[in-house]
Amino acid sequence: MACPPEDCGGVWGYANLLEIINDPSHEEYDETSEWLGRSFEANHFDLEEINEMLAEYLG
Repeated sequence: MACPPEDCGGVWGYANLLEIINDPSHEEYDETSEWLGRSFEANHFDLEEINEMLAEYLG
């Protein structure tokens, strides 16, 4: 989902995270990818998925 992961360090931390995961040669790439624990697609947005999550959350 296209949103910052929990505890990424706010706006500046998220900007840094995007820089790292978009550069496989970055020295922190492996550690950051492991921390994310999944493939991370910053531009992914699935309206149906979001609506399902909201319906589940809001009841």
